[in-house]
Amino acid sequence: MFQILFCLLQIRTVDIRSDTISKPTMEMKNYMFNCEVGDDVYLEDPTCKELQEKAAKLAGKEAAIFVPSGTMGNLIAIMTHCDRRDSEIIVGDCSHIMLWEQGGASQTSVYSQIGRVLMRGVTNQKDGTFDLDEMEAKFSTADNIHCASTSLVCVENTHNYCGGTVLPMQWLRELKARCQEHNIPVHMDGARVFNAASYLGLPLAEVCASVDTVMFCLSKGLGAPVGSILAGPEEFIQK
Repeated sequence: MFQILFCLLQIRTVDIRSDTISKPTMEMKNYMFNCEVGDDVYLEDPTCKELQEKAAKLAGKEAAIFVPSGTMGNLIAIMTHCDRRDSEIIVGDCSHIMLWEQGGASQTSVYSQIGRVLMRGVTNQKDGTFDLDEMEAKFSTADNIHCASTSLVCVENTHNYCGGTVLPMQWLRELKARCQEHNIPVHMDGARVFNAASYLGLPLAEVCASVDTVMFCLSKGLGAPVGSILAGPEEFIQK
C-alpha cells in the first residue's frame, strides 16, 4: 500500500494537447527582466533587432519582422503580396489558412474581412502537397476582368491537418518553378517549419529556399512565450 501511494505521489502530468502549452523557464524570465530594450518604432530596440536579424539569417532571407502571432504574420504576408484589390490566393483545402485563422469559406476569413483577398482551394493530398496541374489550371490572370487575379500561392510545412507531414523538397522546387513561370510568389505558413528542418536533417534556410516569404512561430516547438517571425526580401519586409 505504501509503495502504491509513493508511486502516485511521483506521478507527473504531461500535457500534450499542443506544442504551444509551455511556460517560460526561469532563465527566460531572468533574460526578459534584464535584457536591453528601446523604442522599436525608431529601430532602437537592440534585442528585437538582434532577434529579427538572427531569424532572417536562419531562414535564408534578407530581412524579418517580429509579430505577436502566426495569424498576424500570415495576414501581413498575404496583404503585402496581394496589393491589388482583385487579388486571389491559391491554398490547400486542408490548410490552416483556409480552415482556421477566422477562416472557413473565403468570404468569412480574416483575409477577406481585413485584406479583401479571396481564397481558391486546391485539393490537399495525404502528404500535405497538392497537384501542381490542378494548381496551375486555377491560375487567373489580371487581364480577365471577370475573375480575381491570382497573386500568391500558399503552402503549409509541416502540414497540421495532414498529420504533421513534411513537404517533399523536390515538390517545393517544382512548385516554385511553375509559379515563377507565371510571376506568382509563394508564401509558406511555416508555423512548425523547424520540425520539417529537423526531420529532413537540413538547415532551415534550405527548407525555405523555394518560397519567397515564410512565417514561423516561436511559441510552438521552440518553446518561446509568444510571437512569430515573418521573413522575406528586404523590400517586402519594409513594405
